[in-house]
Amino acid sequence: DNSVKTAKYSVLNFLPMNLFEQFQRLANAYFLFLLLLQLIPQISSLAWYTTVVPLMVVLSITAVKDAIDDVVKWLPGPLFPHCT
Repeated sequence: DNSVKTAKYSVLNFLPMNLFEQFQRLANAYFLFLLLLQLIPQISSLAWYTTVVPLMVVLSITAVKDAIDDVVKWLPGPLFPHCT
C-alpha cells in the first residue's frame, strides 16, 4: 500500500498510546506516583480521590484535545475553506 498516513492514532490504539505519551510527561508521572503512594493507608495523609480527580481531569482534557487534533488531520481538506 502506497498511502500516506497523517493520523497519529487509530481507534484501537488511541487509549494505550495516548496514556503512554501522557505519562512520559514528568508532571503526570509524578501525580501517578503520588496516587500509588496514597493507596497505602499507613503513609497516606489524604484520601485517594484528592489525587485521582485532578489527574483524571487533566488526562481527559489532553486526550480529547489529542483526539480532536487527530480527527482534523484525518479529514480530507480544510475545515473552513472560506477562511484560507
